Amino acid sequence: MKLEIDDDGELFRLTAPANGLGEHPYDRYRVMYVGGVAAPVGVGLVPADPSTYDGNPQSLVSP
Repeated sequence: MKLEIDDDGELFRLTAPANGLGEHPYDRYRVMYVGGVAAPVGVGLVPADPSTYDGNPQSLVSP
């Protein structure tokens, strides 16, 4: 069985909110990737460590 999931040609976006608060609000996630203004220019999506990422690009995992 093959199942194609389409979002009318648009990129899929994670809409699940982080439940945590405080210094590291994403630490409930096992894996995460960030992009847009949080990623270095021209890189696209980059890995982020949920236990240390705080929304600041300086806290991203080094490539």
